[in-house]
Amino acid sequence: MACAKGNKIIHDWLDQPHSGSAPEEVAAHLRECSECRTFVQRWNAIELGIQAARRNVPPLTHDLNRAVWTRIRMGRRRVTLAAFRRRALVAVAMGAAVIAAIALALMSLHLADSASHPASSALAVMRSAPAPHTPEDAAPQGPIPADAR
Repeated sequence: MACAKGNKIIHDWLDQPHSGSAPEEVAAHLRECSECRTFVQRWNAIELGIQAARRNVPPLTHDLNRAVWTRIRMGRRRVTLAAFRRRALVAVAMGAAVIAAIALALMSLHLADSASHPASSALAVMRSAPAPHTPEDAAPQGPIPADAR
């Protein structure tokens, strides 16, 4: 409410338990100020709604309380095992998805690294390595030079 005068007198009136009729000062202000009149109309609508809701709520009896708790306990027993299985299945599936995502990420990083540095890949290293020496490769070919004896 932007009306400073109405804000004070109307809130003071609404905070006090009353019979419903507004004091003359409040009534006179409401006749003059449309903003405060709209505020009080909305307040009354809310208050009437709350009173109606209170009338429509059945009293909580001991039997109703016991019936509600019995129903809650029965529902818990019936659903517990199935709910546990569903949760376990979801957890396993999520774990497998995380592991698969990590494996794919590592593979893509390795492939990207291999593409940018071909010599670092194992296949490229194996291709560029000299062939292994065999005993025939180690034996000298032809006559042995005289200075080597």
